[in-house]
This record gives sequence, structure tokens and C-alpha cells, in this order.
Amino acid sequence: MRQISVPIFEQLAEATRGLDDDQEMVSPAQIIGMFVDWTDPQKAIEVQGQTIDDGVHLDLAEDILKALFNDDMPSASRLVLR
Repeated sequence: MRQISVPIFEQLAEATRGLDDDQEMVSPAQIIGMFVDWTDPQKAIEVQGQTIDDGVHLDLAEDILKALFNDDMPSASRLVLR
């Protein structure tokens, strides 16, 4: 989930910029908030043979920081990720 968070965020943020005036979609801030919630290790269910990654939010933060310094990311998306 962590590995796809930033690429999916970028795609969905691009989709929100392309909406017509009569169309609605959740905001990019809500989208990244959902990924943070979905990767919360405190909400993880224990599965036999797998360990819970307590550092997944640190890894997600690292991915977001890398994306912020990517020149290809639009300014509007960078503001949401800050």
C-alpha cells in the first residue's frame, strides 16, 4: 500500500484538476489522508506468518519527501503533501 500511495495520489490529483465545474471528487488532501490511515500499523490485523511493519509511516513520509523534490510534480500537488 505504501509503495503505491504517491503514484496513485499523483494520478488522482491530476484527475481532480481535469474535472469540469459540475463534477466533484474528494480533494487531494483527503486522498493522501486515506493512504495514511490505511497504512496505520495500529490498525493492522495480525496474519499468521507476517509481521506488522511499525515503520511504514516513516517509509511513507520518505516517499512523500522524495516526491516533493521531484521536478515533475505540479506545484498544487506539492502544497497538499507539505
